[in-house]
Amino acid sequence: MRFLFNFLLLFILFILGAELYLNNLSSFRGPPQIDTSSLYHDLGISKPGWYNPSKWTGVHQKIVNNFDYIKNKIIESLLIDTKIFVIFNPVSKFTLTQEYTNYSLSTNDWLPLLMNVHLENGMTINLQNKSYQEYFKKIKSWEYYFLPTEADYDKEIKEFYKSNFISVNQNSIATNKLNKPLALEIYTFYSKTKGGEAHIQNSRLVILPASNGEIEEDVSAIINMTKFSDQTEIPVWANNIKIPNETKLSEEIEVIENKLKEKKDYYDGLLNHKKLIYDNSYSLQAVCELTLKELGANIKPSIVTDEFIVAYKGINALVEVKGKNKSIDKEDIGQLITDIGQHVAQTGEPIKGFFIGNGCRYLPPQDREKEKTLTFPKEIVHIAETQNIALLSSLELFNAYCMYLEGKLSKDTFLSKIFNSSGVIHF
Repeated sequence: MRFLFNFLLLFILFILGAELYLNNLSSFRGPPQIDTSSLYHDLGISKPGWYNPSKWTGVHQKIVNNFDYIKNKIIESLLIDTKIFVIFNPVSKFTLTQEYTNYSLSTNDWLPLLMNVHLENGMTINLQNKSYQEYFKKIKSWEYYFLPTEADYDKEIKEFYKSNFISVNQNSIATNKLNKPLALEIYTFYSKTKGGEAHIQNSRLVILPASNGEIEEDVSAIINMTKFSDQTEIPVWANNIKIPNETKLSEEIEVIENKLKEKKDYYDGLLNHKKLIYDNSYSLQAVCELTLKELGANIKPSIVTDEFIVAYKGINALVEVKGKNKSIDKEDIGQLITDIGQHVAQTGEPIKGFFIGNGCRYLPPQDREKEKTLTFPKEIVHIAETQNIALLSSLELFNAYCMYLEGKLSKDTFLSKIFNSSGVIHF
């Protein structure tokens, strides 16, 4: 079987100056194909999460067995001059209890470090290490960020070397706007004597997110990037030596970069509103809430749902957001009607209903709102009109937001129409 070599190649993309790996890869020909999405493919899954397979197969066990081999090779490499590039996917876990035996597999068990991530979508990327700028030109958005490390996250490395003078440190390669790491550069910290000066190895374990394109393009980008990685790293003391005009130019560049960052943040914020026409779930809910707020609505938490309330001139409306591959149906609007009833029962106060739907979300705008692709079919419109519920497609919300940006729609006009209408709203 091909597992022994392929699972090593699955994670170790490009190694510089490490005979330790090259000896093991001597039978391999062609560019290495590594990324953890390939592992997802072999396990028959498409996204991170918890899985309970119906049986424990030979594929599962082979992966478990080879993970230990890969893990040890990575640990050994951290004290030699090498770089390992990993295109990273968040963890998925497989558990099965069968015949009084527990089987388990985590897709990150190959990594000798405890790496926790938070699943969230975003677009803002602040590059901290310009060495990786060519790769990050490909990254248009991200789906997760790394959480703070646990106290013993490098436990396996310390146990392997049986030394109190080895620790593992990390630098953020890129962060989101809240300074949460999107990519990491991990290196060893080593001191031969208890009171001696610590030495940072040139070895690196570089963890990068996959881009939105083909994985082959990411692999090619990393290989091109590593062609120049054998240059000597700048020592800390060299940064303290100044040449004429360096400080002045540095300050001017900083001013320009800050202005550019403001522009980029605004630009990324604008692009985020495109989610209104294709997204679903909590991500769609978040961008609807943001758009309504920018259009002048007062946002309040709901006491009966995990969504929210919008308020305007003393009137409250309970919001339901739904993104679907097909039209909005009775069950969807029925949920809002139920929530309205619960709100009245708990507060004793009436409240308007406001349904935002992204129906047929995979179709381009020009193919929607036709006989078979209506966001709100006639029977849904009838129910909404009898229940004082305003219906707004998220595509129409997107159009209204664009009109607002162009100065063609005021906040008061938008909100007045929302709060004084039942049935489908058009702008």
